[in-house]
Amino acid sequence: MGHDLPIIYYNLTLDKLVNEQIIITGKRFFLVYGKTNDDLCGVVTIHNINKIKPENWEKITAGEIMIPCNDVLSIQPESTLFEALKLMDDENVAQLPVLGAGNTVVGLLTREQILKFIRSRAEINY
Repeated sequence: MGHDLPIIYYNLTLDKLVNEQIIITGKRFFLVYGKTNDDLCGVVTIHNINKIKPENWEKITAGEIMIPCNDVLSIQPESTLFEALKLMDDENVAQLPVLGAGNTVVGLLTREQILKFIRSRAEINY
């Protein structure tokens, strides 16, 4: 699970998100906050952005295309990797926020991280 959580704010335009975040960092999933870091509103993924024509990116904000918190798929810290991978597979997502006490985001688990873990265990016959 990663603890380097990619955070953006709801008023960030998609052109800035793509050019200043996605292209530079390669990240594909972002937590969308309101005016403060205590105001989690939802998430934005590459799939959300791909639904918008590039010529409209400078007019549309992350807040307009985000998945609201109530609709975001997530797991708990005590969830197993099998449960997480099954949810990712069933819902066709590549990452899941990990929610701790009070529904605070404590990490992000990606399909890539799970596969690296499985590969490492297989390589050492564990």
